Amino acid sequence: IEDISLIGGEPLLAKNFYDTLSRLEHVFGPVAKDKNYLGLTLVSNLNASEKVFSKFLKHAAKLSNLFSIKVSASTEACGGRAEYIRFGLSWKNFVRNTEALLNSGIENLVFSFQTTINSLSISSLTSLIEFAIDLETKFNHSVHLKFNVVNSNPHLSPRILTEDFKFYLDQAMGLLHKKNRVDLKKSKQNNWETFAKHLKNLRDQLPAQPSEPHLQAARKMFYNYIKDHDLKRKTTFEKTFPEYKDFLSLCKETLRAP
Repeated sequence: IEDISLIGGEPLLAKNFYDTLSRLEHVFGPVAKDKNYLGLTLVSNLNASEKVFSKFLKHAAKLSNLFSIKVSASTEACGGRAEYIRFGLSWKNFVRNTEALLNSGIENLVFSFQTTINSLSISSLTSLIEFAIDLETKFNHSVHLKFNVVNSNPHLSPRILTEDFKFYLDQAMGLLHKKNRVDLKKSKQNNWETFAKHLKNLRDQLPAQPSEPHLQAARKMFYNYIKDHDLKRKTTFEKTFPEYKDFLSLCKETLRAP
């Protein structure tokens, strides 16, 4: 065994999660003398209450003597945009828990933002990267970026976006390259350049050709998804994502297509 992963639903709220952490400490404690740390990976939305997250931090501090603690926080955006994309998320909770974790002094902690790039998150990447840089500066702790992209839901695939969204990818890649150059001068390793390469590959796929199968259907689904989201959840897409105004109008036009 090299790594143990605790992933979704939401592990921090799972009924037996903390019993599992206690069991891991009991089972692996006797064999940890060589300090050849195993990895213990947690993927979380970090949306737990302060009380619940404090409980996790206490367990993580003990387990850090046995494991390399790898926490991947799920987000692709910041603030109200993150709350819109991941409905139910409290950005206040996310920031509080992220800062508590990075300020905890837990040894062997590897922290990442686990992104799932989608049709709503492209224009928010720069603010997320800036947030990661601010965290690194404030807590003197590396923040890694992990890349994933939506493929299974056509209307949430970033590949349905138009040419003008390349601007946001260029902006994000420029910031990543700049950050990477600074880190290289400090002999500091990160995976930001790898993240930039993933964004470059995505950029090269934009825009999809109008003749591409299912493109118009996906854009129609996008428009209906947004309107349904706003109606049921009392949100306002145009207020949260004003730069999508033209794209939303384009998607609306698909409703008239036969």
